[in-house]
Amino acid sequence: MRKTAVVLLAAFVSVGLVAGHAFAFSCPTLVKAANDAIAKAEPGAAKATDDKQKARNAGLIEEAKDLVKGAEAAHAAGSHGRSEAKAHAAKALAEMVK
Repeated sequence: MRKTAVVLLAAFVSVGLVAGHAFAFSCPTLVKAANDAIAKAEPGAAKATDDKQKARNAGLIEEAKDLVKGAEAAHAAGSHGRSEAKAHAAKALAEMVK
């Protein structure tokens, strides 16, 4: 009985260690996606003919870049939830550029 309990405990610990990687935070991937969205939006932002739209686009891109910097800083500080939220917000802002 005791031997079975030890084997089961070892199996649970092994599964937990392997499965831990599946639940890891994906901050770097989200930051990369946000940077890609910003890079895609920048050429289109400059092509706007209306001055008001150009200013709006520039503001959105600037704010998105600031959020990416904040996401990278939060990731480095270990605040992965905040990092992911900022990266998602940066990507969303970049995708709003017309």
